[in-house]
Amino acid sequence: MIFGDRITRRHILRDTASFEDVERFCSERGWNLVAGREEDQDAGQQFERIWLTATTLTFHYAVDYISSQSFVSFFGDDFGAVAGFEEGMVADLNPWSVDDLIAAVDSAASPVERGRCLLRAALGAPLKLEQRLFDRIAATIANDDSMQRQIGVLAAGNAAWPRLRPVLRTVTEQDTDEDVRGLAESTLDAFDRAGVKES
Repeated sequence: MIFGDRITRRHILRDTASFEDVERFCSERGWNLVAGREEDQDAGQQFERIWLTATTLTFHYAVDYISSQSFVSFFGDDFGAVAGFEEGMVADLNPWSVDDLIAAVDSAASPVERGRCLLRAALGAPLKLEQRLFDRIAATIANDDSMQRQIGVLAAGNAAWPRLRPVLRTVTEQDTDEDVRGLAESTLDAFDRAGVKES
């Protein structure tokens, strides 16, 4: 983060889009690479590269170290420029749409695939609550299988909507699995640090 907070959702890149495609996209627009960091799983740090756009907006490419999903997003405070930049990025890089992310969750052929798709969808969640995705996260947190509940809590951490706080609090108080309770507590701690508060 250089000039402000994230102001777009994380656009999840499809497998066909590579880091080289992102570099080309930025180069064609004359955006300069200004920062980056390498992945460090021990420190919970993902691979990231940051370009400065023609305004004060920065364009971020990152790879989530948990899901290995690559994504891009804009940070800053120039709300007048972001719509055009985001439209161009979507046309050029063709990331997953929110509808496609949710459809992939619903069409998953197995619990394992559904969990993977839910994590991907939550990582690409809109900044404001998306009810369809919220419902799928909440349903997974209520699953009978403890592994699925852990996936649901991880997805809640990715989406980071204030309305997920009471859902996670219920997990910390009532879940029968110690690991699930601990993960929910850690997620709420992360919400606290990020300023994700109930409205």
